[in-house]
Amino acid sequence: GVNVIRTYEPLLEVAVLDVLWERGIQVINTIWANGAVPPSAVGEMVDKVKNHPAILMWSVGNEWNYNRCYRKDAGMAFDECLEKIRETVNVIKAHDNTHPVASVYGELPRPDVISRLANVDVWGVNYYDEISFSDLFDRWVELSPKPLFVGEYGADAYNALTHQYDPGAQAHATSVLTQELVAASTLNG
Repeated sequence: GVNVIRTYEPLLEVAVLDVLWERGIQVINTIWANGAVPPSAVGEMVDKVKNHPAILMWSVGNEWNYNRCYRKDAGMAFDECLEKIRETVNVIKAHDNTHPVASVYGELPRPDVISRLANVDVWGVNYYDEISFSDLFDRWVELSPKPLFVGEYGADAYNALTHQYDPGAQAHATSVLTQELVAASTLNG
């Protein structure tokens, strides 16, 4: 069963959070991802739902190393996006000191990124590289003592070898990756 979901937009509807909580589901609430939204706007959103028991943690950004806080087309540079991430995390922590704040990266962040975002409590990784996580978790342990979660994973439905849509191969890859996650879970020792 599912016990945690991660949103892609801020989930601020208390009625929805109530339903999730009643079903034993907590939320990694992506409170900010779009660089067009000023980090200062986040405080009010956090205040609205920070005391709800369904809130597990806040999340800032989604694969922002690739999309530059969804402002790459507008010319936002990597460093500018990183600074907005840092500023947003600080705003969240000024409004809520009881929930951790995560940032979701495409692949593992470089050591300098982890260092520059020392205010991030938990890291998420979106992983679409292979049919195996390989040494991903071992590499993380070498990078940081902070917790890591897999925000997204899977395989493309387009098979580059056959140049065709291949949902069977996609399902197989997702199944193999899911089995690896279960085997690597801290719940299994």
